[in-house]
Amino acid sequence: MGGGASKGTSAAQGDEAGEEDTYHDEEHYEDDEHGEQHYEDEQRYYDSQNAETAHGAIQPWDGESAAAAEDESGAAPVPPLALPTAPRGWTSGEAEAMAAKRRLARLRAVFIGRRGAVNALKTHALAVTGPNPFVLTGDQGCGKSAAVATFLAEFENEAKKQGSGNATAAARKTLPDMSDLRDQSIVKAIGEGSQVVPGGEGNNPPFVLYHSFSEVAPGGCARLRRVIIRMCQSLKARFGIYHPVPGSVKSATKDDDEVSVAFARFLAHASLFTRIVVVFDDLDRADTSGMPADWLPISLPLAVRVFIVSNGTRWLKSYCERRANNITVHKMEATELEERKGFMLKTLGHVLTRVDAAGASGKRSTEFLRALYPLMEKAEAGRPLYLVTALNEVERRYRRIEEDANEGEVAAEALQGLVEDIVAFPDTTRGLFLEVLGALEHEYGQTLIGDTITLLACARSGLQVSELCELLRENDDQSDIEESYVVRLLDDLEPYLIQGTPMVNTPIDDTIRVFNSSPLFTIAVKRYLPSWQDVRRVHQRLGGFFERSTAERDGGHSWRTALEYFHQLVKGEDFQAMSVHCANPEVLSAYATDTDFREDLKDALDLIASSKADLSQSTSLSGNTSKGDAGKQRVREIIKQAEEAADMKARADAKNVSMLSNGASFMSWYGIPAAAEDLLAKAVERAVESRGVGSDANAERTDRMLGTLLTSLGDVAAKQGRYDEAEETFNQAIALYSKLYGTESNPFVAAAT
Repeated sequence: MGGGASKGTSAAQGDEAGEEDTYHDEEHYEDDEHGEQHYEDEQRYYDSQNAETAHGAIQPWDGESAAAAEDESGAAPVPPLALPTAPRGWTSGEAEAMAAKRRLARLRAVFIGRRGAVNALKTHALAVTGPNPFVLTGDQGCGKSAAVATFLAEFENEAKKQGSGNATAAARKTLPDMSDLRDQSIVKAIGEGSQVVPGGEGNNPPFVLYHSFSEVAPGGCARLRRVIIRMCQSLKARFGIYHPVPGSVKSATKDDDEVSVAFARFLAHASLFTRIVVVFDDLDRADTSGMPADWLPISLPLAVRVFIVSNGTRWLKSYCERRANNITVHKMEATELEERKGFMLKTLGHVLTRVDAAGASGKRSTEFLRALYPLMEKAEAGRPLYLVTALNEVERRYRRIEEDANEGEVAAEALQGLVEDIVAFPDTTRGLFLEVLGALEHEYGQTLIGDTITLLACARSGLQVSELCELLRENDDQSDIEESYVVRLLDDLEPYLIQGTPMVNTPIDDTIRVFNSSPLFTIAVKRYLPSWQDVRRVHQRLGGFFERSTAERDGGHSWRTALEYFHQLVKGEDFQAMSVHCANPEVLSAYATDTDFREDLKDALDLIASSKADLSQSTSLSGNTSKGDAGKQRVREIIKQAEEAADMKARADAKNVSMLSNGASFMSWYGIPAAAEDLLAKAVERAVESRGVGSDANAERTDRMLGTLLTSLGDVAAKQGRYDEAEETFNQAIALYSKLYGTESNPFVAAAT
């Protein structure tokens, strides 16, 4: 790792008053128009105060050059990234969907009362007219997400029973007849074997698009733009929509509008087949950069029902004011006292049973429960988040006094002491979180708690227990820590973790523990990582770990560790390693073929092009070159290295022509059509050279590949405004397709005609 690794975490900083800005509440977001994460401004501040220096020069990607002597700065050469040979079994979108299912199941388990909110959500989902979208708002921790989770489960169950996407069959008759407006190409694209039956939303089960911006899980994303693009991909795959999925990362306003316009178009097409339910959960935590203020369509099809779940933000307030007549706003109220009592009895049922079993009197559970009633009268006890956190801590602490009793009778004094501690819990959710952290630190030590929480928080795809143990043992005072002790700590943290679904080619791996971005972790990360540099050092530490552990492991990287390693390089701002790997055509090709992974490549190139990357030794620029031009020059050098290396591999083996075409696909998406054109031109040249080698079947495969390459080359030329050249290239592709398939059966020729 070029940036080094940090051992341990910073000391805990500040008390409750000193950390007031860390709680993720509605007041914080009122000060942020887009609801972006609070430490982004802090990052810019620290960058202006403490500029990082002395990063090594860009190195070639290949093994021979990587094994060369160390550069002038003394940094060790970066070894090439050994990608797995096995194909990926999970896309990041599939991993996120699985994590979302687990999150929704957990939320349903802690839903308290307020059936009115769930009924209002279902009424909106089943309606065919009326205001749309539906905005569910309320205080932080009031149970909005749990209400949505309960609604989605009930809505989908009712739809399955009725075999229809809309429970109000009679109301469906009021929908206008859109059969004459349906594009027959969509119907043709669906195919006869699909479960989706063209002919209206009443014939098919509803299709739900759900995303939570509060969840940091494998494949998870806080970028609104990326989420909407992913939703468009899901709609396209499910309903065979022929429109291209938007995704250019250019910052031009027209491209920003393109994503929101495309989203409306995709929803309209999909709604011809079934009811579409779209849920944006915790929208206040979304990163809305790159999206226009009016990204949500003004006019929505009748069969599309949109739900926005959010705390109060400036954007939401402005949106509600502008769309006052076209939206439904429902505010979640606090829970009633009787609802809290019922939830407490349900949650602590097994604890109460153990209280009776561990004592001489069978009535101790009743006394214990009544002694906890003051907990339900705390200032924020009406918020389920407070009550759930408090009851989780009650269970954890009772488990400790059971262990101290060593399977004997729990002493009355111990039980009374526990009750006194619980009754003394702070009145606010934030104060309760600090109480929980303090208790964990008292039991396990501040360093171990801080290390565990920050490592889990910064690992995007989670950590296995064995990996977490290895990382913790890097600290001298934790070098002998046993895995059983770490498992015990993870069990205590279980309410704030989720079992992850790593992006690997295996089924769900329950040994992965993934950070769950609850407010407790939000406070904890700020507590142990008070500055942005501290966050970066943890990412550098994780990157170094995955680099070392892979070198020692037989078989090299798995897809999970490879993707995690590259992600940590980006977050840790290891410019030297990023430059080496981005210039590797194998990495470029592997990442470019996945619409989510290419975002990591984009982030890496954006950082290399930024003023943070002090890589002056890697360029031969004149002293008059501006910082912006220097950044672009660095990216151009990396692209040139990748192009030359890919061309060399394609010359050696025609099977590697795909590296050139995949790289071109990424460059076109990234907004550098000139680089894409160069790569495609080389790919065409190498394909032509290989055409005469091998059997006739091989020549036919090469011709099909040439047709695809020429079509892509024509698209790139058209994007650059060279329409005559694009037309000539398209004609070459048409001629090639006609030779292969004949004019009558050639879909390309038919479309052109």
